[in-house]
Amino acid sequence: MATAAATVHEAGRAGPAAEDAAEEEVRRAEQRRFAALVDGDFDTFDDLCNDRFIYTHSTGHRDTKSSFSAACRKGLIRYHRIDATAEQIALAGDCAVVTGSMEAELSVSGALRTVRNVSTSVWVREAGAWKLLASQLTAVQA
Repeated sequence: MATAAATVHEAGRAGPAAEDAAEEEVRRAEQRRFAALVDGDFDTFDDLCNDRFIYTHSTGHRDTKSSFSAACRKGLIRYHRIDATAEQIALAGDCAVVTGSMEAELSVSGALRTVRNVSTSVWVREAGAWKLLASQLTAVQA
C-alpha cells in the first residue's frame, strides 16, 4: 500500500514537556488519518473519526462522517497523495486543534486534481483515544 504517500511534517513544535506525549499522539493520529485515505482503508478512517465528524471541504461543501466515507468507498473521492504539515497543535484538556497546511493529489468523480490548502482539524480524546471531530480546509490561491 502507499502509506509513504501520506505524510505529516512537524513545524514549529514547542510546548511544555507534559504536553509532548499528547501532541505526539495527535500527530500520529493525523498521520494514520491521511495514510488511511491514501490507502483506501476507510474502516481505519471511520475508526479515527468521532460519530459527529464534520468535514468542510475547501469548496465549502460539508460532509458528515457517513457521507464522506460513502463517497470515498464508492470511489467518488480517491486520494493519491497527501502531504500535510502540522504547524501548531494547541491542547486544551481533551481537545486538540491542529493548524497547518495540506497538499493533495486526488480524483473527484474521476477528474484528477491537485489542491493546496491551509487546514484546521479538531480532535477530542474519548476513552483514551483521539477522535477527529471536525476538519476544515481553505484553498490557498496560487
